[in-house]
Amino acid sequence: MTQDIARDTERDAAAGDNDPFEEGKLARFNHEPRQNPYPEDSEQHARWEAGYKFIEQGLVAV
Repeated sequence: MTQDIARDTERDAAAGDNDPFEEGKLARFNHEPRQNPYPEDSEQHARWEAGYKFIEQGLVAV
């Protein structure tokens, strides 16, 4: 139980307090499928995509 709480806390902190850009970066970094959770025409959707692409481009450039 304590490990679950610690894991959730780490994940929340890594996601940047629910910043869509940070969530997108984390999703791509963790090799998760590209499933943007935000409505398509929203600012949050665009920020999530930008974060996902940021890591994607960085990994390709290495």
